[in-house]
Amino acid sequence: AAPGPDGPEPEWVRRWSYHLFTVKGIPVRAHGSFAFLLGIVVFFGLLSDAPGMAIAYSFVLNGPLLFGTVLVHELGHCWRTLHIGGEAHSILLWPLGGLAFLGYDAPPVQDMLIALAGPLTHVPMFLFWMVLAVVADPHHRVMFTFSEPLDKYFFVNIARGAMGINLALFLFNLFIPAYPLDGGRILADFLLMRRMEVNKAAKITASVALFLGGALMVLGMLWIAPLEIMVGAYVCAQSMQLFRLANHGLAGMHPLFAHAHEEQQNIAQAPPTQRV
Repeated sequence: AAPGPDGPEPEWVRRWSYHLFTVKGIPVRAHGSFAFLLGIVVFFGLLSDAPGMAIAYSFVLNGPLLFGTVLVHELGHCWRTLHIGGEAHSILLWPLGGLAFLGYDAPPVQDMLIALAGPLTHVPMFLFWMVLAVVADPHHRVMFTFSEPLDKYFFVNIARGAMGINLALFLFNLFIPAYPLDGGRILADFLLMRRMEVNKAAKITASVALFLGGALMVLGMLWIAPLEIMVGAYVCAQSMQLFRLANHGLAGMHPLFAHAHEEQQNIAQAPPTQRV
């Protein structure tokens, strides 16, 4: 989950997604492939030999609960954007998570705060589900493990699963600096805050992301995990676009680097006596 490209959603979002509802004036859309993915989960669940309760558990955890968590994450980005006077055009839910389409012109420190706002929503959500898990557990334990029988511990296991989802999304988005994920934006903002030239900062950001995206694809192949492969491919595709821009000296055209580029241009063009 991460802020999407700055500005209104592109044509492919409007064409291949459908409107779900609106939150505080922000349209929330679901990509068509999202419904297809849920259908696949239900279909294979019905074909399996797993008990009905196990199928229900998997559907609730990996369906509405997961994407509800992602929605709150994206609303965190939107809230911070609106707080600095920017615009939140829409949110897209799709199989790889969520995208918030935002519009703002802000220095790297503010962009970093927008990037941080998403992962930080997982802290109160984690605590919320932890309290529910402890209250629902007859022994009032704080655990991540699955308890059986499922029909007796269904809600406890749902709450523990939600704890795991929030912890994983918090760590993945905050501590893996793979652009365009939040961690990658934070890395770029950090480099720009240190006054690094924008094309150099963009190349470093893209190179780190390409390495991590490639590693994620390899791990996905070893683990036979399609989602990890798709996320890795998405990271590599987005980072390759950024690297190509930077390689041609055009990183300043990218929304993430535009503000810093303008500042560096103004400093370079200012008379020597006005430079700081």
